[in-house]
Amino acid sequence: MSVGKFDFLKAKQADQAEKEDETPPASRPEPAVKQYGRRADPEYVQLSATIPAELRRRLRVRLASEERALQDVLEALLEEYLAGRVEI
Repeated sequence: MSVGKFDFLKAKQADQAEKEDETPPASRPEPAVKQYGRRADPEYVQLSATIPAELRRRLRVRLASEERALQDVLEALLEEYLAGRVEI
């Protein structure tokens, strides 16, 4: 049996999984950084997209001038698209 280049990582991951299973939930440490707002809400997930730089610049300018948050605009646009009111 040959030893793979990353076998040590698999072994380490398996060891960590066993240790986590043995640790009762109440004694697990809190995350180093406390999450707030929508990021902490389990009903929300993060979404990522790659867009042209010029489009991003124009979007940021418009959002700032309207004092709006990107997440609010994206959420509204996605709801409209899913409802069939926006064609692409």
